[in-house]
Amino acid sequence: MEHLGVGVGLAVSGAVEATQQVAKALYDAKVHPTTLVPKQVGNMYTVSLYAAFASLIHKKHSSLVGQRIVMFSYGSGLTATMFSFRVRECQHPFSLSNIAAVMKVDKKLKSRHEVYLYGGHVTSWKNDHGEELLFVSSKKIEHVELG
Repeated sequence: MEHLGVGVGLAVSGAVEATQQVAKALYDAKVHPTTLVPKQVGNMYTVSLYAAFASLIHKKHSSLVGQRIVMFSYGSGLTATMFSFRVRECQHPFSLSNIAAVMKVDKKLKSRHEVYLYGGHVTSWKNDHGEELLFVSSKKIEHVELG
């Protein structure tokens, strides 16, 4: 923007800030409820669209009936997919409240473990009693943090 001059740069900067302020309420209402899982888990590429939908069900399941949801995903190339659907209430076990309860998003996010490996390997599984077992190879491990 240097070639446009300081005045134009300041005007554009002010326009960006004004646009952000105007859009904040809409962002908070429409986009923010979809960000819980993607922000916690990180980039998942295609599945991030459905993680956003899981976040929306988790946070807003009681107010989604009758609403239209637009799903949009684009790749790193020239392709994109967009589809929409209207949410309707279904009977248990397919009710939104039951789906939200079964997903247990908060519990699953809180039960994650961070493992930092440098040259090692880790494997996790559950035994017949439902206990999680963790195998860590004898390779060098700098830091293991279990939450």
